[in-house]
Amino acid sequence: MRLNKFDKDAFVSSAMDDVPKVDHDVLAKKLVVDCLKATVPVDIQNAIAKYPDWFNSDHVSMPSNISDFYTTLTPRRIRWQDVLKEPKDVAKMQELAAAAKEQYQSRIVLEGSLRSTIEGFSTLKSALAALPEFAKYLPEERDGKVNRSMPAVANLVTTMMQAGWPKEKQDGKKTNT
Repeated sequence: MRLNKFDKDAFVSSAMDDVPKVDHDVLAKKLVVDCLKATVPVDIQNAIAKYPDWFNSDHVSMPSNISDFYTTLTPRRIRWQDVLKEPKDVAKMQELAAAAKEQYQSRIVLEGSLRSTIEGFSTLKSALAALPEFAKYLPEERDGKVNRSMPAVANLVTTMMQAGWPKEKQDGKKTNT
């Protein structure tokens, strides 16, 4: 069986899914939220917990490589530097940002290695022979028949026509542009 682009993409994706990954965004957010909670009076925290719809969420800017987030624990837009006053907390945030960057870069390299390796094979048989450790990520043998009634494309024309496809010209005639 020949390996197509989708087989190869699925191979890389599923193999990368099995590589452990630390969620630095969650760790950094917890650090900021814990510091915010230390400054917000308990009565306000209780009110936010009891009536969350009554409080606006505001943006918290995080360092590069860490995702920003929103919280109701602050009445204004803030930066992580506004919250983390202790040198140990600032150092921890910088460590998390550096670790997130390093993990991202190493995963890009690893994914590139997987992709360049699988691109060297055109058939399932040759890939299985050379990469027996990765057999679970490779597709199973197909019988050669193509399933043309896949749910994702079965109603494509109808959906496209409902969206106004193909466009009509000013005079009411259909156009391909």
